[in-house]
Amino acid sequence: MNNVEFVNAIKAAVERPAIHGIVALLQTNKLQNDRLKRMSAFYSALDDKGQMIVEEIIKESVNSAVFGFFCALDGVRAIEHGPNKGTLELRYKNSMKQTDILLNDFDEEFLHDLYNI
Repeated sequence: MNNVEFVNAIKAAVERPAIHGIVALLQTNKLQNDRLKRMSAFYSALDDKGQMIVEEIIKESVNSAVFGFFCALDGVRAIEHGPNKGTLELRYKNSMKQTDILLNDFDEEFLHDLYNI
């Protein structure tokens, strides 16, 4: 797995399920949590255009969170403060294929840039 494949895998395993999961949650009437019931009632009371806008807001929020996480992995968004900051290394290892790939290699294209393609 290289950095492009990793970003695509995150889109498939994290981004899309999060978006669809929240929309599905809003569309259900079988919620136990009062906070979720309130959100579902609000969403259900909207017309089709309003529901589309809420879905766009959900998509934008999830995209922003995933993008920010990639920025942190790339080291362009600080997760530590002060002069003694460390670095993150994200590696893909597969013992069967004998691979060990640095996915957030500073000499390659950043994960957050690949995410926005």
